Amino acid sequence: MKKTVFISSTYKDLKEYREAVWDVLEKHSVNVKGMEKFGASKETPLESCLNEIKQSDIYIGIIGMIYGSIDKNTGKSFTQLEYEEAPKYDIDIHIYLIDEIKTKFYIKDIDFKNAPKLRKFKSMLKTHTCKFFSNPINLSNHINDRLNESTNSTIVSRPKYLKAKLFNFKHASKDIRLILSYYKDRAYEMWVQHSDELQYSKNLIECIIKEVRVPNKRVRYDIEYMDNEGYIIVQPAIDRIFEDMNEGIYSFSRSISALLTENTALPVILEFINNYYFSEEKNIKSKAEIAEIIANNLFLKSWKNSFFDKVIAENN
Repeated sequence: MKKTVFISSTYKDLKEYREAVWDVLEKHSVNVKGMEKFGASKETPLESCLNEIKQSDIYIGIIGMIYGSIDKNTGKSFTQLEYEEAPKYDIDIHIYLIDEIKTKFYIKDIDFKNAPKLRKFKSMLKTHTCKFFSNPINLSNHINDRLNESTNSTIVSRPKYLKAKLFNFKHASKDIRLILSYYKDRAYEMWVQHSDELQYSKNLIECIIKEVRVPNKRVRYDIEYMDNEGYIIVQPAIDRIFEDMNEGIYSFSRSISALLTENTALPVILEFINNYYFSEEKNIKSKAEIAEIIANNLFLKSWKNSFFDKVIAENN
């Protein structure tokens, strides 16, 4: 029997985050409940939410920098009242708090008026094991990992090994390396790194990206490549290096990677890139470089490494 998941958060400030979470949840064998699916009802919005929680198996609380709509009777936000309802019905509670250091905020997305109430609410939430997020992609990754544990339901996973190609460009006078992995010869994931943080030669063009599950059930991604003497070299956790990138480029790149994974048509990807807003001139120049690389390399045109063909065939 499918489990039911209820998503609780404020809406306008976290709309993009909620969309990413819905995308992940709908790939699992679960029923998803949230304000997006509420239709006309005699109940108030708060009553509808609380009734949905009664019928749920998992409560997902996503808390940003806005306290939310206030219930006149209690003086508490709808989001807090939803959270307080969940323990009454012995359902799993998953809490995700925005990283107040790493996340870039717009002023409109910060609730100065109700900041004391929000701080008190977050203190309550920290009695649970909380995960912190700074963009829609790492939030959805956290939720996917936790849901795998709670439901024994997993998304159809990527192959363990994927072919990958590397491309160089300049970003704010620094050498940047863009990595495209390929599934069925179409670009599937994208990684961006400072070249000086990488151990391998700048002349390297082909490698493979390996998915590794570590003891705490988190997934990491390693690069494997062959050096000039024929030895296989592994550089672990390229995704951790990647997170240290400029935050604007980081969020932008993860969004593109998500589009590639969903097999999105190239014109849609290029339109997304063209319309993506950057406040810094250096990032605007980088997105043009990235667009050109993807447009010219969406499909794998050549592959010379027969050794990695054998590795992929034996392990996928």
